[in-house]
Amino acid sequence: MADDIIKDLKDLVSMINQKFSPQEKFHMGDNHFYGKNGTEIDYSKAFKWFLLSAEEGNAEAQNAVSVCYFQGIGTLRDFKLAFEWCSKSAEQGVIVAYSNLGYFYENGIGTEADSVKSFECYKKAAEMGYVVAQNMLGGCYYSGKGTEKNLEKAFECFRKSAEHGNIQAQYNLASCYRGGFGTEKNLLEAVYWYMKAYKQGDKKSEKALKNILKIS
Repeated sequence: MADDIIKDLKDLVSMINQKFSPQEKFHMGDNHFYGKNGTEIDYSKAFKWFLLSAEEGNAEAQNAVSVCYFQGIGTLRDFKLAFEWCSKSAEQGVIVAYSNLGYFYENGIGTEADSVKSFECYKKAAEMGYVVAQNMLGGCYYSGKGTEKNLEKAFECFRKSAEHGNIQAQYNLASCYRGGFGTEKNLLEAVYWYMKAYKQGDKKSEKALKNILKIS
């Protein structure tokens, strides 16, 4: 009985593999994940489609599988597998995967913590234009994690990310202007960037504004 079920499942997987390309499988997963194209949201089905696509080498699907394992969406949480699939995706040049890999290395999630590798991953993603990574790279330069401390470079990274709407970078940039870190002190610029972040719901920026403007 059990052998028959396993055979039927293998036959089903074989049929699916013949019918759909890796990219089509990824889109099937994407439809189930976000409820696109008249498809109901079903994270379990989304994960299964992503995994089928990822196992055939689809880079986007590999990153999606990593995210599912990391957050426990549609499958059990498994940080080691999240790291492994993220690495596969990054090796194929997926920008967000490079940034996520930096986070794994920075925090020792699914792998040994390595600040140098973390910095390198953030730098790679930032150079490819990924806004989140630009902010994270700024944090590396600001604190000297994985690289030499350089407040001027930190400021430039925060600025690039902030100008593209990253909330955390806007807060960080405002704090640089406020404290004169990597740039000259400029309270007007600090208020401007704190306000930008505050309007997007950032509580730290709200607190900073109240402190600067002496609002209770």
